[in-house]
Amino acid sequence: MNASVLVTGAQGFIGRHVCVELARRAGARVTRATRETNDRDLREMALEADVVVHLAGANRPSDPADFTRINVDLTRTVCDTLSVARRSALVILASSTQAGNGTPYGESKLDAERVVETYARSGGRGAVFRFPNVFGKWAKPRYNSAVATFADAIAKGLPYEVHEPKRPVTLLHVSDAVAAIVRCIEEMPKAGEIAWPEVGPTHTVRLQDLVALLTSFRDARSNWHLPEVSQPFVRALHSTYLSYLPTTEFAYDLAARSDHRGVLAEFVKAGGLGQIFVSRTKPGVTRGNHWHETKVEKFLVVAGDAIIRFRPFMGDGCLEYPVNGTQLRVVDIPPGYVHSIENVGSDELITLFWANEPFDPDRPDTYACEVLRDR
Repeated sequence: MNASVLVTGAQGFIGRHVCVELARRAGARVTRATRETNDRDLREMALEADVVVHLAGANRPSDPADFTRINVDLTRTVCDTLSVARRSALVILASSTQAGNGTPYGESKLDAERVVETYARSGGRGAVFRFPNVFGKWAKPRYNSAVATFADAIAKGLPYEVHEPKRPVTLLHVSDAVAAIVRCIEEMPKAGEIAWPEVGPTHTVRLQDLVALLTSFRDARSNWHLPEVSQPFVRALHSTYLSYLPTTEFAYDLAARSDHRGVLAEFVKAGGLGQIFVSRTKPGVTRGNHWHETKVEKFLVVAGDAIIRFRPFMGDGCLEYPVNGTQLRVVDIPPGYVHSIENVGSDELITLFWANEPFDPDRPDTYACEVLRDR
């Protein structure tokens, strides 16, 4: 990307992401305009730019007049500066799906779109993105998006209210918004043209379901259920939620069960992806001595020395697999085999266990049986 890009609202939610992404692009030269930038400096910056990504705007000003002053007049300052200088720089406007909805905010966004369209039809280049609710890390709670507000409150244990819980909201992850902006810069509309690029993927969800998802992420620390990260929206929402955790609460303790053998703790459950346990076993202690009808497992010793033993439930003969923490060797546990793992070292044995289904106390599919019959 060989372009000089001016980003207005560079310290805002989307602006920060755009600047970070452009900084990764070879040949992109980024200039940042913020709230501290005066009109004269803004005009000078615009005259040096090949592209203006115009993200500065007012969402919830204390003075309603700021809707016009910031959303419309600031857009006009940029476009008029370029028009007078007969520049055909690309002006990308971050508008909203609320444009023209009759509210002061929506009408100001529609007026800003008209300013950019007039500039483009007069020989410039324009692009207007009508973004829905954009969410992701760095969004300001109680300002940028409902996701930021709810995620911040749930992560920090703050009070919140859900008005109109059944109302659907359409959401766009900030990474997809940024990707669309960068793609527009790279494809560069012709002089005299204005583009109205579509953005996506978008996700429509009721507010009550959005809050339920965010709450489930919080509860995962106690019930070990991982979110359905195979779904792109859930994966993006989960990563957004984690970005609002208090910095003192990144770490949390597992609920461990201790007995004479050592310690066993459930780590994560992931529905169709199974469950992970971790155990610490004392020297000379054997775990297992059971078998499963259909459940399968994987054992991975990460510290210590052990022997994993197998015997067909309906047969004789014992198989032995020596394992240790330096090999990082995975051993599969097929169904129908009685199995055990013995700590044969002098230090504590630490093992990760994966099962292909979360433990169900109503159907444990675990049947006690000794691997070594003579014990």
